[in-house]
Amino acid sequence: MISPLLPANEAERLALLHELKILDTPAEPAFDQLMELTAQVLQVPIALVSLIDTNRQWFKAKVGLDACETGRDISFCGHVVADNKPLIVEDARKDARFADNPLVTGEASIRFYAGIPLHVYDEKGAQACLGTLCIIDTQPRQLSEQQLSQLTMFAKQAEQLLLLHQQRLLLEHQGMLSDYRLAQYEAITTGAAAGIIRINGQGLIQEINNFALTLLGYKRGEVINRNVKVLMPSQWADHHDGYIDNYIHTGTKKIIGQGRRVCAQHKDGRHIPIHLAVEQIRDPHHTDNIEFIGILTDLTDEFEAEQRERDEHALLRSIIDASRDPIFAVNGQGEYLIANQAFIDLFPESITDVTGLTPAGFFTPTLLQAALESDSRVFETGRTESVRIELDADTRFDVTKSPLLNAAGEIYGVVSVAHNINDIWHTQRKLEKQQQLLSVLHRGLTDYHALMSGNQLWAFLKAALRELTNSQYLFIGEVLTENELPVLKMHAITEPEPDWNEDFKSIIYQLRSGEIKIRNTNNIIGQVFDQGRVIINNDLSGQQIEGFPEGHPPFHNYLGVPIISDGEVIGMYAMTNCEEDYTQDLVTWLEPFNSTCALLIKLYRQLNEQEEFTAQLREARDAAEQASRAKTDFLSSMSHELRTPLNAIMGFAQLLESNKRTPLNDRQYRQVEQIYKSGGHLLNLINEVLDLAKIEVGHINMSLEPITLYEVVSEACDGLMPIAKKYHIQLEVDNSLQQAPLITADYTRLKQVIINLVSNAIKYNQAHGRVDVFCQAQQDMLVISIKDTGKGVDPKDMDQLFKPFNRLGAENSAIEGTGVGLALTKNIIEKMGGYIGVKSELEQGSEFWFKLPLVESAKNHIELDITAQPATLTTQLSPAISQAKLNTILYVEDNPANQRLMKDVVAEQDDMQLICAHSAELAFEIACSDPPDLILMDINLPGMSGIDAASLLGRNPLTANIPMVALSANAMSSDVKKASQAGFKEYLTKPINVQQLLVVLNTLLEPTR
Repeated sequence: MISPLLPANEAERLALLHELKILDTPAEPAFDQLMELTAQVLQVPIALVSLIDTNRQWFKAKVGLDACETGRDISFCGHVVADNKPLIVEDARKDARFADNPLVTGEASIRFYAGIPLHVYDEKGAQACLGTLCIIDTQPRQLSEQQLSQLTMFAKQAEQLLLLHQQRLLLEHQGMLSDYRLAQYEAITTGAAAGIIRINGQGLIQEINNFALTLLGYKRGEVINRNVKVLMPSQWADHHDGYIDNYIHTGTKKIIGQGRRVCAQHKDGRHIPIHLAVEQIRDPHHTDNIEFIGILTDLTDEFEAEQRERDEHALLRSIIDASRDPIFAVNGQGEYLIANQAFIDLFPESITDVTGLTPAGFFTPTLLQAALESDSRVFETGRTESVRIELDADTRFDVTKSPLLNAAGEIYGVVSVAHNINDIWHTQRKLEKQQQLLSVLHRGLTDYHALMSGNQLWAFLKAALRELTNSQYLFIGEVLTENELPVLKMHAITEPEPDWNEDFKSIIYQLRSGEIKIRNTNNIIGQVFDQGRVIINNDLSGQQIEGFPEGHPPFHNYLGVPIISDGEVIGMYAMTNCEEDYTQDLVTWLEPFNSTCALLIKLYRQLNEQEEFTAQLREARDAAEQASRAKTDFLSSMSHELRTPLNAIMGFAQLLESNKRTPLNDRQYRQVEQIYKSGGHLLNLINEVLDLAKIEVGHINMSLEPITLYEVVSEACDGLMPIAKKYHIQLEVDNSLQQAPLITADYTRLKQVIINLVSNAIKYNQAHGRVDVFCQAQQDMLVISIKDTGKGVDPKDMDQLFKPFNRLGAENSAIEGTGVGLALTKNIIEKMGGYIGVKSELEQGSEFWFKLPLVESAKNHIELDITAQPATLTTQLSPAISQAKLNTILYVEDNPANQRLMKDVVAEQDDMQLICAHSAELAFEIACSDPPDLILMDINLPGMSGIDAASLLGRNPLTANIPMVALSANAMSSDVKKASQAGFKEYLTKPINVQQLLVVLNTLLEPTR
């Protein structure tokens, strides 16, 4: 950057400007040539050397502008001189300094400006800014760093021209250089940023500055007094002396006064592109002393940039010429800017380059009008569009026209790419045909079951194949094996036509119905399904097909294709009478159809096999359901038969224990207590067996919901604490349960699991042992562990541990148990989506663990509502019983022991009386003649069952409002459901819980008191 050393004031700058007489001198070619080069390199319409006077801007040299000066007040260059630094204005309309400037708003319409200050030396050796070298455009644009560098370089060359002008004035006015001026001149030429060479009339170098020496690789002593030709390539060196001599004698200018782009020759022989400006220096005192000054500007960067541009242009040309689609571009006047070889090949051979021509000579008026209108729309809207051009019947193009933009983003042309739609049309036809084939195959696969169910699959494929191949007759068949020989069964075949031979029509009908199959393997059909060969015959005219009856319809060509899967021929299709010959290309194109047919035939076979297998499964399912019903009936019967005697045993035991009138002595009480305890043990066994059976057949419901583990464990362990104390076992619940995350489980069943496992850990522990309950989360599960200090489980017994009725030798011990608990526990945990396991060492104890899913991992809180649960106690004992009236209870029971038990129970109640009936029929007569307050009825009665009796009583107006309670040994959920549907309010199972019975009776009798 030039140091901004200015005179003391503006007056001194103007004085220097007038002293140099630059404003008064005529135009100088060197300045004009520099401006032409500047405009050309930077691709701008206007380039100026502008000098700033007192109140005006004067143009020393200009390109692209008619005016010679403008007022200083509106001058852009005035800002450059005032600030003494470059000025770049990319869009003057958006710059507050210039938006209202007449040069912007007026006819000049300046949008872009870039100016570099120009300096010269005053008498004191200080630099002064006299003006600018600037470029101007009427369109907004940006200046790259490289372009700014180029502009600065041109400004430096202009400064050198100003310096030469200054020196020439000094020589003219003083006749010779003073020592001071000589020193000043040497300082200027030596330190200049351009090459400066002074030669005499013989072309000998008198002086050369440092820049030129560095540029050309010489030392000063190597060139002084040598002919300047040494710095030139031969094409200029050979004629240089002649140019000088000719100029001296004739004044004819070849180089002198003519700036031009040439090459200098470096010392090592390589060529350096430069701009050379040569001016003559005249000595007014010695007119015969002729010297010349040459100014060299290094154009290496510009040359390389231009070379890159030429290379890019050549590459672009190669690319577009390589395209088989015609490509061309036109400017705003409709002239061709470029066209590739494919475009030129469309026109007469005499046309080798269309650049600069217009489309008028190549298109018909109609096509020309359409193309021009399309170009006009692209110029106007800047949007790409397409237009169809038909040069002749066989040459059609879709032409895509797009805007062509310059570096400033302005549209200066339209580029067109023509696509040959003849090829596209044929390709499109192929694609449509392929799409049609794929659509057929897709529907055949996706609608397979729907088509099969309506027996439409093979007819659909036949019709589609007929359309795809344009064939008149067609069939599709499956290859079967009979007596170890292949036969062809038809799945679809063309309908016979009315004028066909009757024998042939009959064969077609029989083939369609499956009555007959094709067995002949010698004709053109058999060779396909027997040998797996593709048969193509396009010359069948007049031939009799072997195996066909005489008079069959005429066939002129034939194609038979095997359907092969895993190397086996499983079917074939054949077609005849296509308008075009059948070809191998058609066979190849139909390969996807072959594959699909192979798949469909295999599916067809699997479907038939599946139907047979489904029938077998149906028979097996019916047998399993029958076995399940038998098992359910057996369990129901078993429950009834076991509960009926237990009812009497446990009922009388309870009465004996609670008899206040004749209380038992201690010995009798212990005996009765043992009776009741043994009965309870047997009842637990029955309940567990029934529970296990219900789980196995799915007749159990669970309500899976978020559960707080600590609450369940605490409630279960609180109830087991007395048992632990009895066995002297320390039962500990770990604190980890309090922080345990929520799990998904059934509350009641989870409590049952914990009670089973903890009670086992207590009972099978050692004296003064310990039971610990703890948990830990593992991924999406919670592991609950019950660890004891018992004897452990023998490894050989591990596989028997969770099997029902297997106590692993404990059945001979004093520990009570049924052998069902662990099997029941395992089934319950698995029904809740969990797992159970055990770790055990002999004499070291056991750790039973089970996993249940965390709430976050459970997909849903699923209600396993398979069947209704047994009725649960929902009523509460009335706080007060009225003594005003005895409530009559009709008890329907055929077992005398149960009658006696119930009488004793009711006898203990002051406000109840009992009437017994041994059959449902008798109970119906009693209820109708003297309605009781409540009916307590057994279900399994001789004659009419309790269910039927309840339905009958519910329909009778005299008995419809009497509450009924079912009392039965049947405990299956299905029995409870039937009783509820018959009208029973409650369902109690035998053996009865006396306290529960009294609560139910008092609750239902409360409204009658």
